[in-house]
Amino acid sequence: MDWKNHLAEASANLGKFRKAAPETAKGFGALSQAALAEGHVSLRHK
Repeated sequence: MDWKNHLAEASANLGKFRKAAPETAKGFGALSQAALAEGHVSLRHK
């Protein structure tokens, strides 16, 4: 798999999503940050 191409395509699609549904994109961003925050399970183990 060409990971550089895959990441570029994903980034382009996410940009479209952010423009089409900005509030939903903010919600997903907040969810992602909360899931990756330090807590009972360390970031290393997530």
